[in-house]
Amino acid sequence: MPMFWLQKVSVRSPENPEQKLIITLLSHQLLLRPPPAGYFYRDKLKPHNQYTSIPMSEVQLERPTRPCDRCRKRKTKCVFESGQEKCYLCKMSHQICEFNLPPLKKKRKAKSPSATDISANGMSIKKDSPGSPIPDDPKHVELPKYFFRLEGNNEFDQYIFGSLLDSNSIELYPVESIKRTILTSNGTIFLQAEGNMEDVEERKVEIEKINQIIGNVGPKLVALYFRIVHTSFPILSKNKFLEEYTEDQGHISPCLLSCLYLFALNWWSFDSDLSIETKPSQKEIEVLAEANFYREIKKPMISTVQAGLLLIQHQSFRDRYDNPCDCWPHQSAVYACAQSLGLNKDCSSWNIPVWEKSLRRRLSWGLYVQEKWLSFTSDKRSHIDSKDWTVGDLDPIKDFEDFKETEMESENIIDGKIDLEIGKTLFLQKVELTKIVNEILLRLHSEEAKSVLNCLPVQDPLLSLKKTLEYIKPLQIRLTAWESRLPTNLVIETNVSRGFISGAPNIYISNFSAQVSVLRPVLRILSSIRESKLLVDKEFIGIRDIVYNKCMTILEKFIKFLSELRAEHLQTFWYTSARNGLSNIVVFEFLLALVSKNKAELDNCLDKIEESVWKLKLNNKNAEFFSHAISWWNILKKHLTFKLENFVFYNEGNIGENRIENGKIKDELIYEDPNIGNSLTNPMDRAQTIGNESYLSPEYFNIDSMDNFIFTYQNGE
Repeated sequence: MPMFWLQKVSVRSPENPEQKLIITLLSHQLLLRPPPAGYFYRDKLKPHNQYTSIPMSEVQLERPTRPCDRCRKRKTKCVFESGQEKCYLCKMSHQICEFNLPPLKKKRKAKSPSATDISANGMSIKKDSPGSPIPDDPKHVELPKYFFRLEGNNEFDQYIFGSLLDSNSIELYPVESIKRTILTSNGTIFLQAEGNMEDVEERKVEIEKINQIIGNVGPKLVALYFRIVHTSFPILSKNKFLEEYTEDQGHISPCLLSCLYLFALNWWSFDSDLSIETKPSQKEIEVLAEANFYREIKKPMISTVQAGLLLIQHQSFRDRYDNPCDCWPHQSAVYACAQSLGLNKDCSSWNIPVWEKSLRRRLSWGLYVQEKWLSFTSDKRSHIDSKDWTVGDLDPIKDFEDFKETEMESENIIDGKIDLEIGKTLFLQKVELTKIVNEILLRLHSEEAKSVLNCLPVQDPLLSLKKTLEYIKPLQIRLTAWESRLPTNLVIETNVSRGFISGAPNIYISNFSAQVSVLRPVLRILSSIRESKLLVDKEFIGIRDIVYNKCMTILEKFIKFLSELRAEHLQTFWYTSARNGLSNIVVFEFLLALVSKNKAELDNCLDKIEESVWKLKLNNKNAEFFSHAISWWNILKKHLTFKLENFVFYNEGNIGENRIENGKIKDELIYEDPNIGNSLTNPMDRAQTIGNESYLSPEYFNIDSMDNFIFTYQNGE
């Protein structure tokens, strides 16, 4: 051991400058040389009146209080027996007991957001001492900051204020004593409004109300939420939330906290410790969650959007919204808050942390998924315009860097969790499918599209059928192409590993719902032609047979899907679209029965429908929302019985009697592609532009045999 480590130096405040200089240099020499690995000197600077050399026997070495490297990695207690140089674990495994790893980094204290830093907490309250509770003294409480993204077409003209923001901020006159500031971040302008003490006190009061209902089971519920919900619907930042939850709940939105608890209570029995406790009242938490949501939308934060999405999810499955359109005003309010916060814009160039950019993108696409599917199932016009949506696509790696388990979570077998990779894949595939659903909304559900479809010439059955099939063909291509690329880890597993539940069924119900939605206009045409008793020829019946067989194939796949479901698939997190997606399939089955061409076909179809409803009833015990589709079928069954009393099959004959002049009909249906801005009048051009695949490629077209069938009849074969 070097001799300079055997010198202990200290002085009694020397007054001689030369002596002070010598001591300083010698102290630096000592400090620049590290001691032996794993050891440090006790009382390195000990008061003494002279420099001395200390014998080796008198050097006092002391082990650090932290565990050795091996025990730290295993997260076990490091135990030393008296007089031993190795800990118990290293001694038993015949390993070297080392202390070479650097000490664990302390959590960095949260830095107060700068003028252009937009906190993902929804502009959280700043703290004098990060990590400490909010002080009661108003003089030491910095008020919350609320940010609103400013567009150019208002009094905050971007050209005027953008040129004035050299200092990155402009103070405005206060409104009702509220301090206001205009900020800029790489060309994007925000209005910052400072809250008041009432906001702080009100938040504390609401948090106390929530905790009084939940009691001491809060941490368990938070763990349940992140194991099940967050895995498939990652609209929160797990690390950020847990940091605020453990350090100071006063900085968490009461609405978000109540919604998180509300959702986690659905899996109360999945935790062995919770299952023996008295379950808190979901109704009381729901009342608080809804009241806090409508209070917070006046000053929206990121957490307001997160809470709003969860609240709609919960209430949709608990029959709080009896009809799909009941939750539409609520969803509209959530999107309005998102627009105020700029969640519909690309944030890649904003002056915010990298983790927050990832969070914003995930939250934006989570909002997109829920809004589009609610629009899809409630037949309402979507508020999200593709021309006003500039959010970048999700990166499976960069945007999910914080999407991982701790070492303890991955090693322990915990009842009730969704595999992280499956959950991430599910979310990404749901986003891609939703983009296709957006095309379905524009092409089939918009008022313009409905008017075009309603103008089809019913008097010419064959032409009406062909035009409708041509109109939906690009959507069929896109759906089939998406399905062909579905990752293998979303296949319905026959055996789910112990402790896991699967979220994969979500994507199947969504896929079935999208497919039947595309085919429903064709079934309506076929049904209306049958009821009108118009003459149809062999070519019409041949095309009808192909469509009918395709629809029956979808129904059989749906029955097979229901048969493969287990409790591990059913007691999972379900997207809002699942509940009404099942009822859409029931409506499709009703329409399918009405296009039968003979009694044998009708009886077979009714038998398949009853089988699918029976499967729904069997699975209803583990997924209560299945009862909505069952009850809806019971309603439709009465109407179907009424229609079947006077059921007349297709009237086959010479269709020349009801043909009309082709000149009186539009040659093509017009489709406006919002991404291109052009009218694509040619079906082949539409299919190639929207589907990016070959128009007649069998692997991308579900009813490709129809083309061959028409070709055969046109050539008289």
